Amino acid sequence: MTQAQVTVYVDPVKGNDTYDGQQASPVKTFKQAVKMISDSGGTMHLALNSIFAEPMQWLGHDDTAPVTVMGNAATIDLGTDISAGPWIPDGDGYIYAKPVPRHVGNAPWQMANVYINNQPITAYDPRFGKAPKPGQLQHLPEDRLRIVLPQGLSISDAKIILNPDYKTSCVAIRRGNITIRDLNVRHGGNDGFNIHGQNDNVELRNVTAMFCGDEGISAHGQTRMNVYDSIIAFNGSQAGGVADVNQSSTTYTRCASLYNRGHAFYFDKGEHVLTDCLVGFNAIPWKRMKADRFTNNNVIEMTDDKPLENLPWQMEQLYKQCQALRQAE
Repeated sequence: MTQAQVTVYVDPVKGNDTYDGQQASPVKTFKQAVKMISDSGGTMHLALNSIFAEPMQWLGHDDTAPVTVMGNAATIDLGTDISAGPWIPDGDGYIYAKPVPRHVGNAPWQMANVYINNQPITAYDPRFGKAPKPGQLQHLPEDRLRIVLPQGLSISDAKIILNPDYKTSCVAIRRGNITIRDLNVRHGGNDGFNIHGQNDNVELRNVTAMFCGDEGISAHGQTRMNVYDSIIAFNGSQAGGVADVNQSSTTYTRCASLYNRGHAFYFDKGEHVLTDCLVGFNAIPWKRMKADRFTNNNVIEMTDDKPLENLPWQMEQLYKQCQALRQAE
């Protein structure tokens, strides 16, 4: 006998995990809400404009029953503000006085999960220079963190955000038949949206994935995913703001990938389609990809000298929305 689908409301302020999850009595955590929906499928409603400091994880559930997450403009933010320090001056840099677990190994493509004024910074790797450069992070013995500020920036003017767990993504998906709408994710130590496995019918609509240590969106395995009307920006991976790999099959429609430290879109194997998408100001040209099959249906590259009025209306709105999100952080 098939279980009836359930509806669960989640509110990080008014909720309590002993409640029944109805609109007047929401639960508090994603962990409890996911447990309540479980294999029966259903709809999760997040409190309007709420902020969660907890990752959302869909792991190991039966994916024959569809799940919908109504984000309602909520934000998952896994960052910790360490701007106030205490910071100890050290030559051309500053040492954070509290211990911080090491975030990276020797892989130069992995970012440091630290953001200065909303920009992801790289970790210093001694194989690529004798000393950290401005805007780099250095790990010292005894879990000490040292940063060299970008040129022209003082410690009093620096907004410094740390993700304390570099392995954690804001949203982790290991199931199919799931739709996530109207959700913002920020400061994932790993990805904003991380999708692994053999999943069909994964859909993201009107999401933003920004300031994550690795990619904003990354599909692996044999995922089949469609993304619509979304913004991927200011993410730290040298692969890309989006990096879809293995035999994943993905489409991005009316999406913007801007200001990332790598490619706008990086596709390694699989089949991928971009339709009416906007790219720009990324560190690496977006066309460098290794997809088995790639279809470009009107991708426009934004440049400093491209007047907004020359963009199609939808792309102009995506660009303006990205700038507004950047200024609001």
